[in-house]
Formats: sequence, C-alpha cells, structure tokens
Amino acid sequence: MKKSLKVAFTIGMLWVISIFLFGILSVSAQTPIQFAPGQTTAWLEGHVQPGGKVEYTFYAMKNQVVSISIRSDKGAAYFGYADQYGTEYLKLEYKYRMFVRPLRDTGAYKLTVYGEAAENYVLTLTIAPLEKPANIPLHTQNGGQIQIAPGQSTAWVSGTVQPYSNVQYQFFADKYQVGSLAMKSSTGQVYFGLVDPDGTTYLDPSKEWTYYISPLHRTGMYNLTVYNTGGTAATYDFQLTIPPFNAPPANYYPTQPVVYQPTMPPALPQIPQAVFQNGGPIRFGSGETSALIAGRLQPNSCLRYTFYAGNNYHLILLLSSTNNNANLGLSDVLGTTYLYNTNDYSYWTMMMAKTTTYNLDICNKANQQTDYNLNLIIPARINFDPNQYSATRSGTVKANGVVSYSVQASAGQMMNVNLSLKPNSQAYLRITGMADGVVYLDNNLFQTSWFGYLPSSQDYLIDVVSYGLASGYDLSVTIK
Repeated sequence: MKKSLKVAFTIGMLWVISIFLFGILSVSAQTPIQFAPGQTTAWLEGHVQPGGKVEYTFYAMKNQVVSISIRSDKGAAYFGYADQYGTEYLKLEYKYRMFVRPLRDTGAYKLTVYGEAAENYVLTLTIAPLEKPANIPLHTQNGGQIQIAPGQSTAWVSGTVQPYSNVQYQFFADKYQVGSLAMKSSTGQVYFGLVDPDGTTYLDPSKEWTYYISPLHRTGMYNLTVYNTGGTAATYDFQLTIPPFNAPPANYYPTQPVVYQPTMPPALPQIPQAVFQNGGPIRFGSGETSALIAGRLQPNSCLRYTFYAGNNYHLILLLSSTNNNANLGLSDVLGTTYLYNTNDYSYWTMMMAKTTTYNLDICNKANQQTDYNLNLIIPARINFDPNQYSATRSGTVKANGVVSYSVQASAGQMMNVNLSLKPNSQAYLRITGMADGVVYLDNNLFQTSWFGYLPSSQDYLIDVVSYGLASGYDLSVTIK
C-alpha cells in the first residue's frame, strides 16, 4: 500500500466517471469498412505480406453483436481489434480467425489483419443491428426451421423455454460457411447445443455457451437446441448469423438503407448522501454491503468506529478528507493490529482472517479541524455448492447505490455473469480484479452481462450499480 494512495482502482467509488485516455486511433492509414445499403455484412478481399499488417476501421454501437471471420490461402492470416481509445479487445498474438461478441461501446473500432506468410485473404464482418429491421421477419415459433431473409446474413429468434426443458430448431447451411450464435435470456441459464447433418456435435450444452462461432463442415440441415438449465421458465432472444461466402448480387440489396439511431444512455448515478456519524458502531442496511459515513475531526485527534465481520471476507476502506491529513488505523478486539495510523494510509484492503469485532480509527494529524468521508465495503462472498459451478444471488440495490460481491476464480477459467432485473429497475454491472486492479467491465458501459476467460487467479469483485432507481435483481455467476 502506498501512502495516501490515489488509486485508479477505487473500488466502491462507483459514482466517479471512468475516463481512460489511451489516445484516439489515427485512421490515416486505415481503410474504413462501408456496408452496402441495407446490408449487415461486408466482405473484404486483400493481400498481406509476411509479418505485415492491413488495418481497417468500422463504426458500431454498444451492444451490437459483431461476427468476424477470415479465410486465406495458407491459413496464416488472422486478426485483432481495438476500440477508438486503443484498448485491445482481441490481441493479434491470440491468432483468432473467427470471433463473435457484443461490442462494449459506441464508436470507431480498428480491425487489423496480420500475416505470418504472404497471404491472399477474405475478411467477413457482420454487425447485426440492435433492433430487428421492420422488413425482416422475427421467428417467434418455439422451434422449427429458421430462415434467413434473402440478401441478409442474420435471423432473429425469440421464444420461451420451460424449466429443465429445451426447444429445437433447424437451419440449412452450405459446407464451409461460418455460423455464429449470440444468446440473451431472462434468467442467464439458457444455452445452445448444435449438431450437424451427420450427427457430429459442435456445441455441447454442458459447456453452457451463449456465444459461439465456427465453420460448418457439411452441407445440410443443422439441429440447434436451446436448453434451459434452470428451475424457472425463461424467455430468450438469439441471433443466428451465416454470411454467404461472398457479397450477394446488387439486386439482393434493399433499395432503401435501414438507419439505426443509438439510444440515450441513462443519467449517471447521483453521489449518495453520506450519513454523519462521529465514531461508534457501523451497521449496514438490510441487503447492503457498504456504508458511506461523514464525520468531523478536531485538530490532532482521533475517532473510533467498530464493526463486526466474518472470516474470509474482503474489507475495503476508502477515506477522503478536506485537508488530506486524515488517515486510517485498524485493529481487532483480540489485540491484533493490521494498520497503524502512523503509516498515514487513506486506502486499505485485506482479507479478514477472523470472525470478530474490528476497531477502525480515523485520525487527523493536522493542526486544523477537518471533515471527512469514509467508505467501508465488505463484499458478500459467492461460494459454490459442492460439485456446482453456478450460483445465483437475489437482492435489491437502493437508488444510486451499489451492492458488491466477491468470487474466487483461477487463471484460464471461464466466467459468465448475468444480471436479470425486476420491472422498473435500472442497474448495471462492474467487474474488477481484486489483486490486479483491472476493470474488466465498467458500469458506465451499461452492461447486464459479461463473459470472458480469466487471465489470473484472484478474487473478482462484481458490483451491481443502480442508476436512479431502487432495483431488484437476480445475479447469476458461472465459473468453469
């Protein structure tokens, strides 16, 4: 810990707007990708030199699902992409040739093709609109054959699946076409299964995939199954994207392009009102995981708070004062001191090893009176039952409030987080590494789901952040 640490990783200070200035991408040497009128897929043919790069840019809106694939003569061409601030979401060293995922923000993206050898390639980019175009049918039957409209690459499907049941669909594809799937459900417990015309399993439902992309190795009818692994009925929406090998003839294009307008993001949360309390016991409200306290310290004086906490829970303390001279001290009633005020820390985090009462001392080392704000956070611990890899937590977060959870995971594991909101609720997710301080998902991206392979073994902090409304929710976390 550093003295009076001004940490970018301000866990719990979620009303602070996160702005990361990595530099706007220069597009002077990049080719902008333009979609034909009414089209959602672009096909780009090119050549890349050994060890060379070809750069493109495209514009898309937050939550649009992007499907990217590349094929080349020798199979030595692959791609990566980054946002307009330079943040790499798919690094070139990963050597991806296919990828599908919803985009995190509205803006320009850079798509880079890299060649390990001299290669001719065809790059296919599909970006389905946020809302289904009026001229495209919505498949609402529970099951049956899915048809992709002429001149289009994506079909929109919605339905309902009963508890511990499934719904079966079929679709036709040609050999070597690339198919991608993207699912959203009301419970976060609805997943895909996929079998080809010869009975080969592409997607086992036990893997619990909600996003998937793969070349299709046979011509014929594919069986796509939607599985509900939960104990309640679930509604779902998914997109099936199968671009043609090459751009369709011009007469397939609709005569009028479809224009999609981004929606306005919700207003940022208001800073919560701190409760004035000059020392004494700290108690959380029902269902809450933090307390925001205001106080006043006389010159060269201290105030003591107490709180009761359990073994194996994280403790996070953040202190700010008007004169920047207030500091933290922490001990327990059994006589162990964890942090001395003489260390002059204003930020502290640790894993608590005892279930006991703790003493929290706030001291003012200056010769002037000072006001301060103290934020004490103890995230609720998510533990999985034996032989289980999913857990659900339900609760209510107050207007402009935060409820925090922590969960342990290992490097290389997959984590899937889904926030299902009750009616008249507005809340979003924030996910942060407790050890590395990396923000994997910012709440100001307004996301209610996140999926990713975890880069390191650590505890991960999952925050439910309310925007303006008291919000009821069900939070499901899967790690496997």
